[in-house]
Amino acid sequence: MAVLALADEVHRVISTAVDGSFYRAVNPDLADANVDPIRHYADIGWREGRDPAPWFSTEHYVKANPDVAKGGWNPLHHYLVRGRGEGREIVPSRWSDDYLIARTRRGLEPAWSFESLTGGSSAAVDVADEAQAKLIERALVAPEFDAVYYLSANPDVRSTGADPLDHFLSSGWREGRDPNPRFSVRDYLETYPDIAAADVNPFAHYLTVGRTEGRIERNKLGFRYEGLRRRFIHINGDWRDHFSFALVAEEVPRGVLRRWHEGRVPEDAARIPAEDRAAAAYPLHVADR
Repeated sequence: MAVLALADEVHRVISTAVDGSFYRAVNPDLADANVDPIRHYADIGWREGRDPAPWFSTEHYVKANPDVAKGGWNPLHHYLVRGRGEGREIVPSRWSDDYLIARTRRGLEPAWSFESLTGGSSAAVDVADEAQAKLIERALVAPEFDAVYYLSANPDVRSTGADPLDHFLSSGWREGRDPNPRFSVRDYLETYPDIAAADVNPFAHYLTVGRTEGRIERNKLGFRYEGLRRRFIHINGDWRDHFSFALVAEEVPRGVLRRWHEGRVPEDAARIPAEDRAAAAYPLHVADR
């Protein structure tokens, strides 16, 4: 009975994190079988090195934590009940990029969410509660988050002793703090008012879909704002409006990055006028011919 109880507990815990669609997609031998992805991963999938979701690599977690393997733990179960609290590192599945890009190309939302095994029932939505959504976002952002930079740029955060990644995810991005020197929260939200209106973490958005869509990380390299271009770039099957920026060699004789590192970028070089941001909220639509 004890063994059965433990198995049921593992199933209950990991059921909040196994992504059924992902599991079937990256394991074609299971795609046509009448297999419960959660039960399969709980029983044998983890032993075979299969990944339960885009944000979690079973192989990496086991190799990085030999005590988990030695103790006979299901890696995902261990991370959810112990590893996360202990600050153990996780990395995305090696299949995650291909999976998310393939979904995007098919016009599907590349969601980092938990999906039902029966096609999106309300029960699955209930399972994907706020805590688990935050877990997924953390796993997505962590590999590209620069903690040293964040603490250096934000001495007030450093003085509190708070975990820099946790601070960024909970409140830092809303305060306009940047996760690394390459990405500007303020620039991204000003350049893309649709993201600002959606009230989502801009860095998480960039990592999931923004980069694939060709959205830019930062304007403050000194590129000069030149205007709103209507239906300028073709993205995901449609012509989209785009904020245009430019820079010529004569403006940066010693190089773009050098000027930026030396702090000589004009403060308002890439500032988008309020009227253009307002106009961008209403895309130009052209009737079919």
